[in-house]
Amino acid sequence: MAMNRLADRDRLRAQQDYELNVKAEEELKALMNHLMHQDEILLQIVNRLDRGDREMKRLARRLEEVLASNNETPAPKPAGPERPPISIPAP
Repeated sequence: MAMNRLADRDRLRAQQDYELNVKAEEELKALMNHLMHQDEILLQIVNRLDRGDREMKRLARRLEEVLASNNETPAPKPAGPERPPISIPAP
């Protein structure tokens, strides 16, 4: 009889181990799905940042070109004689 009880305990323990392993596997699958979703979101963020960085660099180059072309051609001075300074008499 003692052998039967030991066998019953072993079967019960094996069943509990199996159920625990199944539950752990389900939790791992859920975690992996969650991590894969986070990876997709992070990749989208990195791609957006990369596009923004390229656009900022393009705009900086364009700004440098405009500034350089402004420095090369001096701004024209207004035509006509300079006016003398106006003095206001003291009261």
